[in-house]
Amino acid sequence: MNNWYVLTGGPSTGKSTVLSRLASAGYTIFEEAARLYIDEQIATGRTLSDIRGNEREFQEKIFDIKSVTEQNHDESVVSIFERGIPDSVAYYQYYGWRVPEKMKKLVGEAAYRKVFLLDPLKIFTKDYARTEDKQFTEDLDELLYSAYADLGIEVVRVPLVPVSQRVKLIIEHIQND
Repeated sequence: MNNWYVLTGGPSTGKSTVLSRLASAGYTIFEEAARLYIDEQIATGRTLSDIRGNEREFQEKIFDIKSVTEQNHDESVVSIFERGIPDSVAYYQYYGWRVPEKMKKLVGEAAYRKVFLLDPLKIFTKDYARTEDKQFTEDLDELLYSAYADLGIEVVRVPLVPVSQRVKLIIEHIQND
Protein backbone atom coordinates (compact mmCIF):
# COMPACT_ATOMS: atom_id res chain seq x y z
CA MET A 1 0.00 0.00 0.00
CA ASN A 2 1.16 3.53 -0.71
CA ASN A 3 1.40 6.42 1.74
CA TRP A 4 -1.29 8.49 0.10
CA TYR A 5 -4.32 10.20 1.58
CA VAL A 6 -7.19 12.02 -0.09
CA LEU A 7 -8.92 15.18 1.05
CA THR A 8 -12.30 15.40 -0.61
CA GLY A 9 -15.75 16.93 -0.34
CA GLY A 10 -18.07 18.90 -2.53
CA PRO A 11 -17.37 22.43 -3.68
CA SER A 12 -17.06 24.97 -0.85
CA THR A 13 -16.24 22.51 1.94
CA GLY A 14 -12.89 24.11 2.84
CA LYS A 15 -10.61 21.64 1.05
CA SER A 16 -8.16 24.22 -0.28
CA THR A 17 -7.87 25.98 3.07
CA VAL A 18 -7.23 22.72 4.96
CA LEU A 19 -4.80 21.54 2.28
CA SER A 20 -2.86 24.79 2.55
CA ARG A 21 -2.50 24.30 6.30
CA LEU A 22 -1.35 20.71 5.77
CA ALA A 23 1.28 21.97 3.31
CA SER A 24 2.43 24.48 5.94
CA ALA A 25 2.79 21.56 8.35
CA GLY A 26 5.24 19.97 5.92
CA TYR A 27 3.08 17.49 4.06
CA THR A 28 3.43 16.88 0.33
CA ILE A 29 0.16 18.01 -1.20
CA PHE A 30 -1.45 17.96 -4.61
CA GLU A 31 -3.99 20.67 -5.30
CA GLU A 32 -7.24 19.95 -7.08
CA ALA A 33 -6.67 19.06 -10.73
CA ALA A 34 -9.84 20.83 -11.85
CA ARG A 35 -8.84 24.18 -10.37
CA LEU A 36 -5.29 23.91 -11.70
CA TYR A 37 -6.63 23.08 -15.16
CA ILE A 38 -9.15 25.93 -15.06
CA ASP A 39 -6.43 28.38 -13.98
CA GLU A 40 -4.14 27.16 -16.77
CA GLN A 41 -6.87 27.51 -19.37
CA ILE A 42 -7.97 30.96 -18.18
CA ALA A 43 -4.33 32.09 -18.46
CA THR A 44 -4.49 31.19 -22.17
CA GLY A 45 -7.55 33.42 -22.64
CA ARG A 46 -10.35 30.86 -22.39
CA THR A 47 -13.45 31.66 -20.34
CA LEU A 48 -14.99 29.41 -17.71
CA SER A 49 -17.91 28.90 -20.10
CA ASP A 50 -15.49 27.69 -22.78
CA ILE A 51 -13.71 25.40 -20.34
CA ARG A 52 -16.82 23.87 -18.81
CA GLY A 53 -19.14 24.21 -21.80
CA ASN A 54 -19.02 20.45 -22.28
CA GLU A 55 -19.07 19.08 -18.74
CA ARG A 56 -18.36 15.52 -19.81
CA GLU A 57 -15.21 16.52 -21.73
CA PHE A 58 -14.16 18.60 -18.74
CA GLN A 59 -14.60 15.67 -16.34
CA GLU A 60 -12.70 13.35 -18.69
CA LYS A 61 -9.80 15.82 -18.83
CA ILE A 62 -9.69 16.11 -15.03
CA PHE A 63 -9.70 12.32 -14.65
CA ASP A 64 -6.79 12.06 -17.09
CA ILE A 65 -4.81 14.71 -15.19
CA LYS A 66 -5.40 12.96 -11.84
CA SER A 67 -4.41 9.62 -13.35
CA VAL A 68 -1.13 10.91 -14.74
CA THR A 69 -0.32 12.73 -11.50
CA GLU A 70 -0.82 9.61 -9.41
CA GLN A 71 0.97 7.31 -11.86
CA ASN A 72 4.04 9.55 -11.73
CA HIS A 73 4.19 10.06 -7.96
CA ASP A 74 6.36 8.14 -5.51
CA GLU A 75 4.16 5.82 -3.44
CA SER A 76 6.53 5.93 -0.47
CA VAL A 77 6.08 9.68 0.10
CA VAL A 78 3.33 10.62 2.56
CA SER A 79 1.11 12.72 0.31
CA ILE A 80 -2.31 14.29 0.40
CA PHE A 81 -4.32 14.67 -2.78
CA GLU A 82 -7.12 17.21 -3.02
CA ARG A 83 -9.54 14.76 -4.65
CA GLY A 84 -8.51 11.29 -5.76
CA ILE A 85 -9.30 9.26 -8.83
CA PRO A 86 -12.56 7.82 -7.35
CA ASP A 87 -13.96 11.37 -7.11
CA SER A 88 -14.48 11.10 -10.87
CA VAL A 89 -16.86 8.18 -10.35
CA ALA A 90 -18.96 10.31 -7.99
CA TYR A 91 -19.16 13.08 -10.59
CA TYR A 92 -20.11 10.63 -13.32
CA GLN A 93 -22.82 9.17 -11.08
CA TYR A 94 -24.10 12.63 -10.22
CA TYR A 95 -24.53 13.44 -13.91
CA GLY A 96 -26.02 10.01 -14.67
CA TRP A 97 -23.22 9.03 -17.06
CA ARG A 98 -21.90 5.54 -17.64
CA VAL A 99 -18.46 5.13 -16.06
CA PRO A 100 -15.96 4.26 -18.84
CA GLU A 101 -14.00 1.02 -18.59
CA LYS A 102 -10.63 2.80 -18.33
CA MET A 103 -11.96 4.73 -15.34
CA LYS A 104 -13.38 1.59 -13.70
CA LYS A 105 -9.99 -0.10 -14.10
CA LEU A 106 -7.97 2.74 -12.55
CA VAL A 107 -10.54 3.31 -9.80
CA GLY A 108 -10.40 -0.40 -8.98
CA GLU A 109 -6.63 -0.09 -8.55
CA ALA A 110 -6.88 3.00 -6.32
CA ALA A 111 -5.29 2.40 -2.94
CA TYR A 112 -5.21 5.20 -0.42
CA ARG A 113 -4.54 4.80 3.28
CA LYS A 114 -7.54 6.95 4.18
CA VAL A 115 -9.88 9.48 2.71
CA PHE A 116 -10.90 12.60 4.60
CA LEU A 117 -14.38 13.76 3.56
CA LEU A 118 -15.04 17.31 4.67
CA ASP A 119 -18.52 18.27 5.80
CA PRO A 120 -19.90 21.29 3.92
CA LEU A 121 -19.46 24.83 5.19
CA LYS A 122 -22.58 26.64 6.38
CA ILE A 123 -22.18 29.30 3.70
CA PHE A 124 -21.59 28.28 0.08
CA THR A 125 -19.07 30.57 -1.55
CA LYS A 126 -19.04 31.08 -5.31
CA ASP A 127 -15.78 32.00 -7.00
CA TYR A 128 -14.37 32.38 -10.51
CA ALA A 129 -13.94 28.63 -11.03
CA ARG A 130 -17.08 27.26 -9.37
CA THR A 131 -20.19 26.56 -11.40
CA GLU A 132 -21.90 24.38 -8.77
CA ASP A 133 -24.16 25.40 -5.89
CA LYS A 134 -24.84 24.31 -2.30
CA GLN A 135 -27.37 21.66 -3.38
CA PHE A 136 -24.76 20.11 -5.67
CA THR A 137 -22.36 19.85 -2.71
CA GLU A 138 -24.99 18.15 -0.57
CA ASP A 139 -25.94 15.72 -3.36
CA LEU A 140 -22.31 14.90 -4.14
CA ASP A 141 -21.40 14.16 -0.52
CA GLU A 142 -22.89 10.65 -0.35
CA LEU A 143 -21.64 9.80 -3.84
CA LEU A 144 -18.10 10.71 -2.76
CA TYR A 145 -18.44 8.63 0.40
CA SER A 146 -19.63 5.61 -1.59
CA ALA A 147 -16.98 6.00 -4.31
CA TYR A 148 -14.28 5.31 -1.70
CA ALA A 149 -16.10 3.10 0.81
CA ASP A 150 -17.18 0.72 -1.97
CA LEU A 151 -13.46 0.18 -2.66
CA GLY A 152 -12.86 -0.76 0.98
CA ILE A 153 -11.01 2.48 1.69
CA GLU A 154 -11.62 3.99 5.12
CA VAL A 155 -13.49 7.28 4.87
CA VAL A 156 -13.11 9.66 7.80
CA ARG A 157 -15.76 12.34 7.99
CA VAL A 158 -14.24 15.66 9.00
CA PRO A 159 -16.88 17.71 10.81
CA LEU A 160 -17.50 21.40 10.39
CA VAL A 161 -15.26 22.72 13.16
CA PRO A 162 -12.59 25.45 13.02
CA VAL A 163 -9.88 24.85 10.41
CA SER A 164 -7.22 24.24 13.07
CA GLN A 165 -9.32 21.39 14.52
CA ARG A 166 -9.93 19.89 11.07
CA VAL A 167 -6.19 19.95 10.38
CA LYS A 168 -5.39 18.47 13.81
CA LEU A 169 -7.84 15.59 13.25
CA ILE A 170 -6.31 14.79 9.86
CA ILE A 171 -2.73 14.95 11.15
CA GLU A 172 -3.61 12.67 14.09
CA HIS A 173 -5.03 10.09 11.68
CA ILE A 174 -1.94 10.24 9.47
CA GLN A 175 0.44 9.96 12.41
CA ASN A 176 -1.47 6.98 13.82
CA ASP A 177 -1.33 5.00 10.56
